[in-house]
Amino acid sequence: MKVFRRICILLVVVALIAAMPLSAFAASASRTVPYNGYDYVCYAQCGPSTAYASTETECPTSQVKVTAYVYNGAVMVQTLSSNYKSGTADVYFSSLTAHTKLGTEHHVSSEDGVVRLTTHTVVC
Repeated sequence: MKVFRRICILLVVVALIAAMPLSAFAASASRTVPYNGYDYVCYAQCGPSTAYASTETECPTSQVKVTAYVYNGAVMVQTLSSNYKSGTADVYFSSLTAHTKLGTEHHVSSEDGVVRLTTHTVVC
């Protein structure tokens, strides 16, 4: 009886994993960076065929930017950079071929000039 119960539990776990969307297996990194009295949320996510990165703030006078690099081993295969934007700047990669990591840089342009808030490296 115990063996049958264990087999049933294992089958349920396998079914739940199989039913999960692929984004559930995506690797991600997030960091909230305080700067000049405002929070800047820097995010990066890398999945099997997509990647996404963003920089977000509620500061009305700051312009934010994100640049992302997709690598396959040590070789950079693709890069995207947003322009400076108020509120949220983001980039999205779709239909990626073989890739192993995502690198991102998050910047703010404010009264102090251009400041790099943080970087992320996400292993896909």
